[in-house]
Amino acid sequence: MAVLTDQESIRMSRGLETDSIPINYSKVQIKTALQAVEDWFDKPAVKAVLAADIDTATAPFVFTNAQKKKLIKRWLRFRFDKE
Repeated sequence: MAVLTDQESIRMSRGLETDSIPINYSKVQIKTALQAVEDWFDKPAVKAVLAADIDTATAPFVFTNAQKKKLIKRWLRFRFDKE
């Protein structure tokens, strides 16, 4: 489990209050929620399933871990920035 540093938590929580759907909770609650997301994405089982699904979809070609990370980052931005 990767623990978010205070700086990471601050950077991630910036702007939550001004978004179109504000999150009006304490800093501790927001940090805890962000840590839960971090923990979920950091689970070995989640990483393994996602990597395997990408490998299956692109077989026989296999993306490197760096390429997979870039693809996932791009998907997350596209998927959630359009809301």
